[in-house]
Amino acid sequence: MNITTMIKYLYGNKIKLMLYSSVLLLFIVIIIVLLVIFIAWISYICIKYMKLKMFGQLNNITDYNVKSKSVLDIYGDLKIKRIYLIKTPIDTIIDLLFNLLSLYHWNKYKQPVTHHIFLLFEVEVERGVTKHVLVEKINGIYVNLEYIIKESNQLIPIKFNKRKTYTINSILESTKKRIGLFNFYNWSLNSHCQIFTYNILKTIRPKTKYKQYFDMKWFSSSFNNMFHEFSIHLLNWCLKLSSYHYTT
Repeated sequence: MNITTMIKYLYGNKIKLMLYSSVLLLFIVIIIVLLVIFIAWISYICIKYMKLKMFGQLNNITDYNVKSKSVLDIYGDLKIKRIYLIKTPIDTIIDLLFNLLSLYHWNKYKQPVTHHIFLLFEVEVERGVTKHVLVEKINGIYVNLEYIIKESNQLIPIKFNKRKTYTINSILESTKKRIGLFNFYNWSLNSHCQIFTYNILKTIRPKTKYKQYFDMKWFSSSFNNMFHEFSIHLLNWCLKLSSYHYTT
């Protein structure tokens, strides 16, 4: 193809070439923007981590957050009338995170449906008046008055000795003494929502056979063995940042 023929070809296909050039330019711009955002995000995380480390704000959780404390101050010492164990399928984002950190061994190991498990307490405010208080462990311990019961949730009534006076505060304090400060407040592979809830029920010693409602594979050492040492390092790093989020 000589120069004259090439010029004629370019002139005849100028619209098509302009379109190709525009698409290529747009693609390059998108790649540059994504690269800048990624670099900015990484630098933000690093700076945030260094600030938290420098000012000593990256410690383990050693207490309830402000909102949970306020609920416990009002309702924590009231007599418990009823207890419900609630099971709900874990969030898809958490499922994906476990898969990534375990290099997809999580999919082979987990139950067909893996559950987040927590407790709903009904406390007596005054004669004939009760209030519901939800207690669950996510990245820290959350004590809430507001909650949503979804269609996928399972509510299991827990029978216990009502001749004894149980309060939320007394149960939580007894559980904390037994499992230790770190395992009580902080989420880890050895102290996740199911282990936390299981230990609370163990404190109450209910009449209901509650062990059947837990995924006992989560309690075994093989659960930890799914994660590579570097994966555990990443998970712990994420937990450190989330502990800061919890306390603030």
